Amino acid sequence: QAFLPSPYTFYETDGGIHTYRFGFTPGTRGDHWLKARSGTIESAKATITVTNAAPLAPTPTAPVNGDYCGLAPTLRLTPFSDPDDARHAGTHWQVATDEAFGSIIWDSGEGAATTSLSVPSAVLAEATPYWWRARFKDDSADASTHWSEWSIPAMFHTAYAFPFTDDFSSNRGWQGLGPQGWSIGPAVAGGGENGFPDPAEDSSPTSDNGILGYHLGGDYAPDADARATSPPIDCSGAEIVELSFQRWLGVEKDDWAHATI
Repeated sequence: QAFLPSPYTFYETDGGIHTYRFGFTPGTRGDHWLKARSGTIESAKATITVTNAAPLAPTPTAPVNGDYCGLAPTLRLTPFSDPDDARHAGTHWQVATDEAFGSIIWDSGEGAATTSLSVPSAVLAEATPYWWRARFKDDSADASTHWSEWSIPAMFHTAYAFPFTDDFSSNRGWQGLGPQGWSIGPAVAGGGENGFPDPAEDSSPTSDNGILGYHLGGDYAPDADARATSPPIDCSGAEIVELSFQRWLGVEKDDWAHATI
């Protein structure tokens, strides 16, 4: 067997007395018959079958490594590459909720010969991890080899959709929380060594009394430096973004303490 477009070298011998060497570069797939000739002496016929080599599997370039995206992210791959210089004929994409692709939520089927594609809207849920992969097809028309292997799966998270609201009845993905720093939980009255004491109730209509606060019911330690970061929010489709919040601020004056958002 042989593959396009590689050149091949063949050796012919007449019982070990002479050895003849000649090159052959197949131009088409299928069966080829070769014979060596020296003057009137002709060798037996050799059959060479030229078959298709599958394209190389693509590599995801974005989103990868847990990147945060909107609800219709654009998936991107490395360029098409084929060992026997076949042309790019199609791309197949899949998105799943698990790395083993046991739960595929979107399958593009055989699509156009592209290296990027946006996931349709209404497919992905907000604040959810997903895995995606793709494979290339060449134009050989050889059903057994015209698809590449699947790419290595890549993982991403979807952000929350805009507008985002939070009453702190649960942790919706805030980062930087800890037992002696920022935390989410029921309001607890207390503290007040610096500034006003913490309130005993929150201001939302829910019964959980949940808030985001620093050392709930207590005071902050000297030389403390801590921050809480919200989960990612996809504001790409918004023309105007406004942050509204209610806070209870109990700190010393700016000469000693600083509170920023």
